[in-house]
Amino acid sequence: MLTAFLLTLVAGLATSLGGLLALHPRVRTPHGLGVALAFAAGAMLVVAAVEILPASAASLRSSLGSWSQAWLVTTGSAGLAAASVVVAARRLGKAVGASEQSGRGRYHDAEATRRRVRRSGVLVALAVAAHNIPEGLVTFVTAVDDPRAGLLVAMAVALHNVPEGVAVAAPLYGTGIGGPRAFALATASGLAEPLGALIGYVVLSATLPPDVCGVVFASIAGVMVAVSCVELLPNADRLVSRGRAARAASCGAVVMGVSLLMLGTV
Repeated sequence: MLTAFLLTLVAGLATSLGGLLALHPRVRTPHGLGVALAFAAGAMLVVAAVEILPASAASLRSSLGSWSQAWLVTTGSAGLAAASVVVAARRLGKAVGASEQSGRGRYHDAEATRRRVRRSGVLVALAVAAHNIPEGLVTFVTAVDDPRAGLLVAMAVALHNVPEGVAVAAPLYGTGIGGPRAFALATASGLAEPLGALIGYVVLSATLPPDVCGVVFASIAGVMVAVSCVELLPNADRLVSRGRAARAASCGAVVMGVSLLMLGTV
């Protein structure tokens, strides 16, 4: 069990590597920040669509008895979570909108964009941390059952945690938050994995039925999709050309897809 916990901890701390990559000086430039945001959006969309939503449907299938009902609940839960994020983002953006209208010149436009991007970073950190809790549980349980298989799972999880660390730290560092604070938040989001291993293994796995777990997974996926589409991609489009944003998002999707192939999800 100690070995399993250490593997989960190492996999979670891979977000720290992503946080370090996000502290490159170019991230503070509009071009670098826009590319980083689009890359993170592509990675998060793939992990939500390919990993989390199918896991949610599979969990619900065992309790509901049919794939159609399982996917109906999955998509409904994801949609409600995504709508909640959209509503919250609009309410949080009212102050930014007021600042844009009351301000004049490029300084105020830049300040409004900075606030939007920083808000995106906070939402991404929360979504990544929530996603990492069940992921840590999976890594831990696999390693307890078969240490060799657990090592492979931990390596694959660590690989796709790197772009997640970039997704957390880049919006924060690029908008003026100090490097140590951005790095610390990226690391904290990764530490949700060993936390999930401890809490999930001791408490949740014994008390939560599969249908509740499935709804939670779907809600996390919905949050990730909404943050990517409502926050990350629009902000990237303000900072770089649409073509560059599309290429960066594609790269993020490919990197995450390769890591999930190694993980055995697809």
